[in-house]
Amino acid sequence: MGEPLSSFGRLLLARKAMSVAPQPGKHASEKSGDVLPQGNGDIAVGAPEPGSASARPKSEGLEAAPRLWTQTRSLISNSIDKLLDAIRSEYAQDSSEVIAEIENGLSKLRDVTARFDHTLAEAIQNAHNSTDEAQRKAELAKAEAIVTEHIKFVQSEPMIEHIDANPFGVQTNLKKLLTASLTHMAKVIR
Repeated sequence: MGEPLSSFGRLLLARKAMSVAPQPGKHASEKSGDVLPQGNGDIAVGAPEPGSASARPKSEGLEAAPRLWTQTRSLISNSIDKLLDAIRSEYAQDSSEVIAEIENGLSKLRDVTARFDHTLAEAIQNAHNSTDEAQRKAELAKAEAIVTEHIKFVQSEPMIEHIDANPFGVQTNLKKLLTASLTHMAKVIR
């Protein structure tokens, strides 16, 4: 996907989240703190204002985390779609048997990325919304288990490196993007 993917990783160096909307009269990139560059404009992410109804102890980054995970998933999906299009284009003139074999192989790309579903965002959102401390801790533990599982998968799945090293001119940066995003999620839920 090019620059938006590689620049997305910069988000994950964030130490504290910022509010989604830019301050009046300022572009999001002019705010103090960290900004998520998307290539098509900057999106600041983060915590509620101190003293607001949604500002609860230990939940500053929880509010933005589900949205960030959804953005990560969207970037992955768009990147894989571009790679699939490039592969199909490359082999469009081949026989139907070759195309069928290629399509079978392409489904494996989707299988790898399908595991990064919405459950992490849901667990973090549930933790953020919970008014019961025991329920909140249970949702955070669930989110932490999901993050741990995802990190292990990213580190051990060879297909991710194959996708990133594709010879079709599509820059995916999946390993970098997922590692950075999941590292950020781990910091937010702890």
